[in-house]
Amino acid sequence: MPPILVFNPRRSLMYVNTAGLKALPKAKYALFVISKKVLSVHPCSEGACDAVPIRSGGANRNSPHHIRCRADFTAEILSLMAWRSDCRYKIRGAINMMENQKILTFDLTAAKEIAYV
Repeated sequence: MPPILVFNPRRSLMYVNTAGLKALPKAKYALFVISKKVLSVHPCSEGACDAVPIRSGGANRNSPHHIRCRADFTAEILSLMAWRSDCRYKIRGAINMMENQKILTFDLTAAKEIAYV
């Protein structure tokens, strides 16, 4: 199963699925970086600037943690991609290597829109 990112602009939330978390087994925190319509998830330490927790705490370490996005981050994605704020978006990702470290990459142009029911 590939890593999947779900972005919910209405609630300013996103999360990486369990498959994505298993690809980064030691990462508790990550940086989310947008470049050329690609969002990448870089594992980092807790003290890094803009680091966010990507896992839920407790016994099940591979449970996704719903990440509260800053308003400017949500606005940047909506503007860059011309997405609607009243839909959710599901993006299939890939596992890549960068500087001897696994990262997750998500091509935002391949996102599937999920309408609220």
